[in-house]
Amino acid sequence: MLFRSYNVSSEKFDQDMTHFFNFPNDEFTSDSVNRIVSEQEIMKHADDSILSSYYHIYLQELRSRVQFTPVSFNPDALNIALHIRSYTKTDCDPNPRRELYNPQRLPFYQNIVKHLSSIDRPKEFHIFSQEPIQDLDLGVDLKFHVSEYPSITLSHLMLADVLVTSNSSFSYIAHLFNDNVCLGRPNFFHRWKDKTIHLDMFGNFSSLEIQ
Repeated sequence: MLFRSYNVSSEKFDQDMTHFFNFPNDEFTSDSVNRIVSEQEIMKHADDSILSSYYHIYLQELRSRVQFTPVSFNPDALNIALHIRSYTKTDCDPNPRRELYNPQRLPFYQNIVKHLSSIDRPKEFHIFSQEPIQDLDLGVDLKFHVSEYPSITLSHLMLADVLVTSNSSFSYIAHLFNDNVCLGRPNFFHRWKDKTIHLDMFGNFSSLEIQ
């Protein structure tokens, strides 16, 4: 199977992501994982288990193992990454809670950027999407990252000073590994980390939480 968007085979993709996350597969077996928490408990209470007791024990260690790719961030600026998912042939979940981008959602992102722009620091805004977004006028200069290789996109999202998530498992993984500021919608299917700043349906939040 060929991952056509990236022109690599599925085997190469698997190898690259395995290298990126660098999970300690040689140190953990299914038996040892099941001794920590049963499979049934993981399925029933995955969010609570991961984000409470198990988060502090394991996730920081897993983050330290990630093989980040180089990122195109400005070391002298507040680097803000907005992950925007659009409705495509392959990303076509009709569930309204996914809140996939369409032109009617432009004011939502304009509000987010307006609040972030009030922070009194040099800023750079980076847009990450799987396809070009037409007429995305957010009132600031934008740096677009379109259909970049997943390990490159994840590196940026995980290392951003401010991560604006979408209602997406890709965003969710990135926020778990991001130790800085994360913003997310409270209507997402999974529970965000406790320090995540919640966005209302109009993209409002208090920028004082990021100062």
